[in-house]
Amino acid sequence: MCTGRAWSRATAQPAAAPREITRVSQLSAQQWKSGAAAWLGWLFDGLDLHLYTLVAAPFVAGLLALPQSDKEVGYTSSIVQAAFLVGWALGGGFFGIVADRIGRTRVFLGSYVLLLLAYATLLLPSPGIGLTAGSLLLLGCYYAGTDGVLMALASSRLPADLRASGMALLM
Repeated sequence: MCTGRAWSRATAQPAAAPREITRVSQLSAQQWKSGAAAWLGWLFDGLDLHLYTLVAAPFVAGLLALPQSDKEVGYTSSIVQAAFLVGWALGGGFFGIVADRIGRTRVFLGSYVLLLLAYATLLLPSPGIGLTAGSLLLLGCYYAGTDGVLMALASSRLPADLRASGMALLM
C-alpha cells in the first residue's frame, strides 16, 4: 500500500521530515558553498552588459568605420542596447511559462546555452552590427531565463522567515 509518505527501510517507520532551517547559523557547509557559488555567479553575471556600455561607442564606431563623435554611432549603439532589453523583456514571460511546464531547474540551466551562443557569435570574424545586436538579444534572453526563474526556484526552497534575505543575497 502506498500512502505517498517516505518510509525508512530499517525500521519500516515513516522517515523523519528534514528539519527546517530557521537561522543562517544552521546552514551546512554544502549550503554555504552553493550559496557562495550562486552569489559569485550573480556578481559576474552583469559584468558583460556593463562592459558593453563602456566599449559601445568605440566598438560601434569601428564597425561602422565612423568617428566616435558621429551621431550614427550613438544611435546604432542604442539600437544594439535595445536588442538586449527586448530579449530580456520578451524572454521573461516566455521562460516563466516554460519553467512552469518543464521545471525551473531545467530552464535555469538551459539558459546558459543562450549565454554560450551569445559569446560564440562574438567570436566570429567581423561580427557586424546585426550579429552584435543578435548577440545582445541572446544575452537578454539568457538573463530572462536565469533571473526570474532563479528567484522562483529560490522562493520554493528558502524557509519563509529567511526568504527575503536569501533572495536578496542571490540578487
